[in-house]
Formats: sequence, C-alpha cells, structure tokens
Amino acid sequence: MPQFRLTQKYAKDCRVEKLVEPNPMTHLLDDWFIDVIRIQRKKVAMVVHAKSLFTFLLPYAEIGCAVNVPACIGVLLQEFMQKNDLMDRHEQLIKLFRGPMVFCKTNDRRVLGHMNDFKRYVEFFIEANESPTSPLNLKQLAKEINKIPANFGAAGYGAPLKNFLRILGDLSE
Repeated sequence: MPQFRLTQKYAKDCRVEKLVEPNPMTHLLDDWFIDVIRIQRKKVAMVVHAKSLFTFLLPYAEIGCAVNVPACIGVLLQEFMQKNDLMDRHEQLIKLFRGPMVFCKTNDRRVLGHMNDFKRYVEFFIEANESPTSPLNLKQLAKEINKIPANFGAAGYGAPLKNFLRILGDLSE
C-alpha cells in the first residue's frame, strides 16, 4: 500500500481535504512525496522517493490532471525497471501499487529541503539551457536532478539515481 505525502499546494490541486499522519514504511518503495512546481507557466508534479530522493517530473497536461499523478508513478517505475534490467522485481511493484493509496502529511523536513533544492536547480537549468519559447525536455531534466549529489546522513553524499538503484538491488535479497 503506497503512501503519498502531499504538500498543501498539491493536495489543493487534487482536492484532498484531509491528510493523515504518515505510517512507518513497510516496503522500500511505498513512501513518496509529491509537490507541484511551475515550469514555463505549466504545472508539473515533482514526485520524490522518500528514502533515495529519486525524482520524477510529471506535467499535468500530459497525464490529464493532478489526480492522475499517483497512478502514473507505478507505470514510471515499471519503465525505469525495464530500462535498467530490473524486471525480476516487477511482481513486487505490481503488488505494491495494486493496493489502496494513502494520502498523508509531509512531516519530513529533510526531503522537503531537498525538493526545494531540486526546484532551484530546475530554475537554473531553464535559465542556462533553454530559450523561453522552446519546450523543455522534462525527462532529461529529471535525469539531471537524479545525478545531483545529496546528503544521505550516515551514508554520506551520493546521487539519488545510484541510491535508488541500490535500494532496488536490496529488494531482490
């Protein structure tokens, strides 16, 4: 049963009025943070895995609306696993995202701080690499975000992508 920690802005977009307290993690892939940012005047959901800080960027326009974001996460994870030859964990993923979704509060300041850093990087990336009229490649931008070194406490600094791949490797054990 995945839990999604929603920021106030994203919860408002989804019309979720009541958020519960988060549960302790029962699975390595069941805890996600979702916020909304604006990129070139369009709303984009920033989805961040709580433990690894692995990030997806999902434009509302491509998936329909904010309510569809949680359902897209499982699909994006399946695509990621397929690209990285991790399909042996596919059944675990399907079972996890088949259950009911829980929407809860964002009370982990560490992850929210990293999300704010990622937002600043998005602003910098747009100013440095794109002209205001050309469409932005959000998949490439998400890849760049997942390469940014982040502090993982006792584990030290590392890229979210490498940390996420390590977590996925732990699933098979």
